[in-house]
Formats: sequence, structure tokens, C-alpha cells
Amino acid sequence: MTLLPIILVLLIAVVLLFFVLRDLGMMSKKQKILGVLVIFICAFGIGIYSFQKSQEDKRNFLLQMAFLRGETLMCKDQPINAKSFNLVTGTLSLIGKENTPSKNITYQLSECNIDSINNDSLQEQLEKD
Repeated sequence: MTLLPIILVLLIAVVLLFFVLRDLGMMSKKQKILGVLVIFICAFGIGIYSFQKSQEDKRNFLLQMAFLRGETLMCKDQPINAKSFNLVTGTLSLIGKENTPSKNITYQLSECNIDSINNDSLQEQLEKD
């Protein structure tokens, strides 16, 4: 995630340099075409990254809501529910509660799925948006 601002700043710098050189007449037609092509490829890459990140964020949100509603999540073939685990929203992790057999066990929310009965529901909600 920290790479995105750096990439955006570099992209803006390249675009500005492209327009300055174009205005000064220091670019040939091939260089202009290549410059526009590079800008479009970078924009396409950023678009794909943003779409994938958006899908991941939606998935994590749906998993959080399911957990908070009391549904059972499956994390590495282990059933996880609110009775024995706490959700830490800052790190998107599930940590075992103190007085339970799952004490100090930690799972990342990204490793989890909604129990197989409702897994189709998660997929439908992701595809809806």
C-alpha cells in the first residue's frame, strides 16, 4: 500500500515531463507515441490494482460483519466464532479469548471464509458490487 503514493508521484512527474518536452518540440513522433503508451499502461495497472484492493476490502468487510453477527468463520479448517475469539479491527485479526481453549491463538481475517453453508452468499455479495 505504501508503494501506491510513490508510483502516483512518479507517474505525475513523467506526465509533466512528457508535456514539457512536447511543448518545447524536443520529442519525435515515436517518442510521443511511446510516452502516451507508457502512461496508458501505468494507468491501466493502477486501475487493476485499485479494483483488486477494492474487492479485498469488500471481502474483509463482509467477513467482519458476518463475525460480528455471530456467524461461524472457517480459518485454516478451524471453526471460529465470537464466543471464543475477539476481532481486532486495527490488524484485521482474530485472537482467542482469555478463558477459552483457543487462548492466544491468532488468525488473520484474510485467511478465513464464511462457513461453507453461507460461502455462496459471500461470493454473490462480492459480485453484486
